[in-house]
Amino acid sequence: TTTTHFSDSNRASFGQSGAVAPLVNYLTSSSVAVHRSTSVALYQLSKDPWNCVTMHQNGVVPHLLRLIGNYG
Repeated sequence: TTTTHFSDSNRASFGQSGAVAPLVNYLTSSSVAVHRSTSVALYQLSKDPWNCVTMHQNGVVPHLLRLIGNYG
């Protein structure tokens, strides 16, 4: 298992560069590996409040609820 460490400035930089919103789209993939990787990235990025706003604005909640239902 690989652990990636994000600093607060990295999280904010990802959000400011517009990288958070496209990640949400990866949750529509049919690949379990993509779901896992994307979920971990979104979890890390969600530690920045502005990234959470971006995720919500881009519809992350229904995708995550669907995934929880599929794998939970």
